[in-house]
Amino acid sequence: AVGGKFSIDEDLKSLGIDSNRNVAAIKTLIELLDQGPKAELARKCLTRYTKQTFQSAQAWNKWYEENSRRLIFSDRGGYRFYEIPHQN
Repeated sequence: AVGGKFSIDEDLKSLGIDSNRNVAAIKTLIELLDQGPKAELARKCLTRYTKQTFQSAQAWNKWYEENSRRLIFSDRGGYRFYEIPHQN
């Protein structure tokens, strides 16, 4: 929030994603990795929101499939997704 107001991530907006708080946005960004001109911006957004740095869509998909149920969005600590640790 800037000045008490939330601002829209213009990068996400340009990719057709209206919320950075929904885990589905991560899946959409991964799907965009195979779409030429949008791929680099999608990769930039994925890294921004997850702090992961995978190079291939396959690696991103694997990570997403393994972790999507454990991802939570937080506006504390950088407006990004965090992985909830596995419970034993």
